[in-house]
Amino acid sequence: MKGEKSVLITGATGKFGNVFVERFIKLGYEVIGISRSEENIQNIKNKLNNPSLFKSIKLDLLHP
Repeated sequence: MKGEKSVLITGATGKFGNVFVERFIKLGYEVIGISRSEENIQNIKNKLNNPSLFKSIKLDLLHP
């Protein structure tokens, strides 16, 4: 991992998850985000100031 600090966020593309992703990125954390939608993951990456700190996993935790 690039950063010394990292965090895993489930529901990363939801309303709260999105806010957490942006905040942790601004604080210099490497964020691993889990989402069901590849399209939503791309939308989040496009909005981030430092997308290199965001890693994503497309996964539905209810239907792994």
